Amino acid sequence: MLAVYEALRHDVVGAGPLEPLLRQDGVTDVLVNGADQVWIDRGAGLERTGIGFPDDQAVRRLAQRLAAAGGRRLDDASPYVDLRLPDGSRFHAVLAPLSRPGTVLSLRVPRRRVFTMEERVDIVRHVFKARPNVEVDTFDGLLVDYVARRRADVIVRGLRALSDFETEFQMALMNRRLGPHIETVFMMPAEQYTYISSRLIKEVFSLGGQVRGLVPEVVESRLRDKQRGNVHVS
Repeated sequence: MLAVYEALRHDVVGAGPLEPLLRQDGVTDVLVNGADQVWIDRGAGLERTGIGFPDDQAVRRLAQRLAAAGGRRLDDASPYVDLRLPDGSRFHAVLAPLSRPGTVLSLRVPRRRVFTMEERVDIVRHVFKARPNVEVDTFDGLLVDYVARRRADVIVRGLRALSDFETEFQMALMNRRLGPHIETVFMMPAEQYTYISSRLIKEVFSLGGQVRGLVPEVVESRLRDKQRGNVHVS
């Protein structure tokens, strides 16, 4: 009975049988190349696991459920997706028979954040302390619901490069659907900042590079505090 319960739970909750792999320390990617080929990457190349699916339909159901969690359709009329899931994971899937030997999918695990939510709020407040018209806040749930609670009608989003546009455009259209009165305004950064991302900053800093001038001074200072406290910044 317990085995039946576990099988049913895996079929309807989270990432199913892939969940234990996603929770393993050091795992950056999980790949499914058909029902009997599940691989992980810990940063040193792909490793085949002993986990598998009963058949391609089980892989397909998981892929469709994850796609739905990201607000996208995945079926024979639209047989592939590439999106970011609510937890920050990057999800890609292609259904059989377009893919062979069966449905394939991949999950990229989001990196652990260097700063906690409280630390990030404190940093942003410090950066804008000379601007009394700027308020720093956090929220859970849908952005459109938060905007409505604040009685606002405009969302301002930044676009660093063309690669950001597809994701941001989809989000803007969904927000318009959920809140027709809410407009989204996109703003481009100054040219000298278009290539900057948190991932690059953390990578450069962790390898001993200088980030001065790329982030506010308080961010660089807090990063050094983390480094002195033996917190891995990556």
